[in-house]
Amino acid sequence: MQAKIKLIGLAYLILVRSILCAQDTDSDLLTKGQELYDQEKYTEASEIFTGLLETDPGNNNIRYFLANSLLGEGKYEKAIKQYSKIIRKDPGYVEAYFNRGNAWYEMFYFKKAITDMNRVLKANPDDGAALSVRGSAWFNLDAFEKALTDFTRVVDLLPDSASAHYDLGNALFMRKKYEEAVLEYTTAIDLDPGISDYYFNRALAGFYLDMATDACADLEKAASLGDEEAGAYLEEFCGQAEEVQ
Repeated sequence: MQAKIKLIGLAYLILVRSILCAQDTDSDLLTKGQELYDQEKYTEASEIFTGLLETDPGNNNIRYFLANSLLGEGKYEKAIKQYSKIIRKDPGYVEAYFNRGNAWYEMFYFKKAITDMNRVLKANPDDGAALSVRGSAWFNLDAFEKALTDFTRVVDLLPDSASAHYDLGNALFMRKKYEEAVLEYTTAIDLDPGISDYYFNRALAGFYLDMATDACADLEKAASLGDEEAGAYLEEFCGQAEEVQ
């Protein structure tokens, strides 16, 4: 049976950092743009920030807000262009590297994402979000040992993060460390019991450990949470059909 590993939107670990606004901007419009961004109305926010940038094209902070809005819209190439302009003007603008790295990740340019996260981690080696993205990029490049190193560090930094334990479990799984993977998936489930992928992947590890009864119970739980593939696995490997809700 082929293992199926799912990564949950590690590319959407986009942390929009707080920055100071320039005094010469229209504060009311800037505030409105930020409010729209917080409401996930990214297109409207982009329009406001674009207008502000036209009147103050050298303002890196406004450009950063615009880039973030474009990133939220899923316009990754345009967002990358804006982040790159920011970085050219201010090579120390760490937040721009972080979010550009997320954009690269979303476009499956994993090596470029790693390069940007390396720059973030050079400034702050304990940036758990950057380690998560870099680990996920390594994972997608099949560099599982490097992913394991990054995810282990993330768990050390963020022990209460269910997704961090899940990611570490995936890396352990790919290194065929199934017992350790089960422990990480179990911790993820304890922290957030409503995610079907956690049960699904623990089931896969369970099958490799000849824990068929527990694995089938996990598949049943995953199916009840809406995982259609888990329902199919139940019928194929556990001799039962599960009606997916």
